Formats: sequence, C-alpha cells, structure tokens
Amino acid sequence: MMMYIERTLIEEFFLGLNAASIQYVLIKNIGRELPDRLKDGKDIDILIHPDSGPAFVRVMQEMDFQRMPPPLGVQAGWSFGYKLSEYQFWSKQGTAQHFYIDAFEKLACKSLSPKMWIPIDAFVNDSIWRNRVFDKKNQWWCMDEENLAAYLLIRCVFDKHIFKKEYIAEIEKREALFQEETVICKLQTVFFSYTPRLLALVREKRYHEIFSDYIAFDEY
Repeated sequence: MMMYIERTLIEEFFLGLNAASIQYVLIKNIGRELPDRLKDGKDIDILIHPDSGPAFVRVMQEMDFQRMPPPLGVQAGWSFGYKLSEYQFWSKQGTAQHFYIDAFEKLACKSLSPKMWIPIDAFVNDSIWRNRVFDKKNQWWCMDEENLAAYLLIRCVFDKHIFKKEYIAEIEKREALFQEETVICKLQTVFFSYTPRLLALVREKRYHEIFSDYIAFDEY
C-alpha cells in the first residue's frame, strides 16, 4: 500500500514559511502530488532567497526540522560548481513519516560530469524571483509558468537523462510556451545552439531521442 505524507504536515510547512515572510519558491509539483499525494520519503524542492537564509534556518528549527547532510551532497562525494553552495537537507522530527525538504540557493541541475551540481544561468534565476506566483488555493509561492516550462526540459535532460511520462504530461500542458521568445532565450542559456533542435524534437514528441541526440550534438 502506497503511503503518503499527511497533508497537514505539508500545509503547516508552507504556512510557517509564509508567517515568517520567508522568500521562497516551490520549484515543481509534478503530477500535482502536493499537497495530497507526496510519497512518504520523497522530498519537496524549494528555492530560498539569500536575504531569507538565516531566517529560514531559524524557522525550520522552530518547526522541528533537523538539518542533515544532503544525500547528494559533499559527504556523498558530490561537488558544487561555479560557487554554488551545497543545498540544505531537512528532516521533519516528531513524526513516523519521512518528510524531507531540499532547499537550494539557486535553481540548479546536475552536470553531465559525474557527481556535480551546477547553477542554471543567472538570467533564469533572477527571473524566478521577479516573476514568482502565489498560489492562493494552496497558499504557497511557486515558479511562474515560463520558468517552469524551461526547467522541465532542463531537468529531464540533465537530471533524469530521460523524459518520464509524468514530465511529458507537464511539458505538453505548456506546449504553447515553447514558442515564446522569453522561454527560448532561457533555454539558450543552457542548451545554446542545440535549442532549436531540442524544441523541434519536443514538437514532434520524440522525447525518447532527446538525451542521446543532445550528447551527440557538436554544431556549436
């Protein structure tokens, strides 16, 4: 039987951040797993603005979260390129459930080099804070649709190396956005000259070809 994190734990987490005026962004909510269908043991990924760094640590401790070494952090042999700080990994105490938070200072992805995290271009990261959206229904701050659309493609290529069906569904919901110049410009900060080819494969729904096609591309 599938076990899910209690909705009240998730709601209390976001309410605590809001009450303390923490500047944060929920990075993704694939398949709308939040707030009711987050699997026990699966983490929530958020961004924390540098101005809220110290306050965030204090609030997490007040909410009975314990900071622990990140599973994909320095102690596990991972490095962080381009002055990216190691992300924070927090575990909720006082509950039998395994409720975890990953808190990043910048939107980042895994490098194609082994065991390395790298930040996504500052053009994208700065845009996230300018354009974040408050979800009134769920009472949390999330990424705007344009930045999210770009990030979904970046994550599938760099973090997953595959386009899983739940990601494809999210990408296809935002199909029209991949024609917007602002989204294309954000993708170009990561994929450079490969961007037109990437978007063509997405339009043609040839998702299974993208990763191998990308790593073989040499027309830079």
